[in-house]
Amino acid sequence: GGRAEDVVLLVRPNSSEIHVGPAAYATLLPLIAHWGDITVHALPLTPTNTATTAVTGIRKQASDNADDTGGEAGRGSEESDDDEEDVLQDFKLTALVTMLTGTRKIAVAFTPATTSASASAAEMEVEKWPLLQAYGLEGVGRPGFLTMHTRVTDSWQLLHERCYLQLDRPGVTWELTRVLPAFVQHWADAVAVLDDRTAAHRMALTEQQAGE
Repeated sequence: GGRAEDVVLLVRPNSSEIHVGPAAYATLLPLIAHWGDITVHALPLTPTNTATTAVTGIRKQASDNADDTGGEAGRGSEESDDDEEDVLQDFKLTALVTMLTGTRKIAVAFTPATTSASASAAEMEVEKWPLLQAYGLEGVGRPGFLTMHTRVTDSWQLLHERCYLQLDRPGVTWELTRVLPAFVQHWADAVAVLDDRTAAHRMALTEQQAGE
């Protein structure tokens, strides 16, 4: 959903780092609190605070210079939405640079359609991501393309088999609250339409016609 669009997750063998937008922090906190050694990069809902705050055993890293970049006391509602968005995007980029510092190899879930393509085509997909394009800007991360100095491999098949096909508690909740009600409504509508038909007409319908 929209709240997860700013999530950036890096999983290492013994630790993890995640960037979350302010609106998603409260929602994701109960899900990631039990992960153990995880560092959370997040700004407060209104970017006015500084410091690093410990929350339920998780290291939540706020911007050390939030007041300088968008949290000047007293501005409040005078700060435009564009300014706030710039602050959030800058902080997300800073978090990405911090995550990738010292990392020489990463695995990314490429779009399934590219898994049969060449390795260079898959790498190009990564380089098209706006966040990684910004990472390569001079003075931000390492200069040049990410794939020039970091080995990128495809993890889609592994994640698909071991994660995406498995339903955990949040997955079941999503299915029950978002997917199932819509399915039940569509099924009821289809049955109501068929009930209006005669038995002979129903028998003559093909599977495609019945679905339509």
